[in-house]
Amino acid sequence: MRKKNLWYNYISIMVMVVLSGSIFARTAQFILPIDLSSLPPPYNSVKLKPLDLGGWNHTPEELTKLIQKFDVKTIVEIGVWKGASSIHMAKQLPPDGKVYSVDHFAGSPELQEGGYEDEFSKLYDQFLSNVIHEKLTHKIVPIKMRSIEAAESLKNLKPDMVYIDGDHSYAETLADIRAWYPLVAGHGILCGDDFSLKEGDVSTAVKDFCKENGLKYITKDHPETKEPWLWIIQVSPRTDRLFNFWQFW
Repeated sequence: MRKKNLWYNYISIMVMVVLSGSIFARTAQFILPIDLSSLPPPYNSVKLKPLDLGGWNHTPEELTKLIQKFDVKTIVEIGVWKGASSIHMAKQLPPDGKVYSVDHFAGSPELQEGGYEDEFSKLYDQFLSNVIHEKLTHKIVPIKMRSIEAAESLKNLKPDMVYIDGDHSYAETLADIRAWYPLVAGHGILCGDDFSLKEGDVSTAVKDFCKENGLKYITKDHPETKEPWLWIIQVSPRTDRLFNFWQFW
């Protein structure tokens, strides 16, 4: 009986140690000081905020599959909000992988109408802070500019994947797809989400782009609503097997 009690006490202590370590790991970022001077710009000049990743993620498992199955090392994301999706994708990349996170950080029109105005002024600092807390400053490259300007600025980049999740209006979605298509044509992956959002604006833009360029597209359903959500345009032989009876999925 005494041995049983000793083992019970031992196990209880070990459980407490493990739990305490987990709690400490989660709270250390708010307690221990971070040496910003050792970080690359623009991270080294941010007014650090607590971790806040609210605002995403609808298709994390599908993006993980795309990245891992197709050996993706370089990603451009259009529309990053607080960085949850950039952070998720960066964690799937090899040590030398990069995510170029493109956003003007002024909020898209639908968010400007949705009561988020107070968050816009601190959105960029929140994004940078989140990346710092997640220790991914070596992988995530902030590009603070509008999508079309960034496409021109990065025109010599050959990303493995471009993920579009910016302004969801028809005109802006179509403009984004047209602007970033040349950077992945022939070798990469062109995809995005919110296919069924906003009365079909995104889906219509994807369909019209494919029609004008003689390309195919496929979609993956939202895990909860079961509506088409993640979309992928066939821009290179790299994704051919995705379009053959969904072998990838």
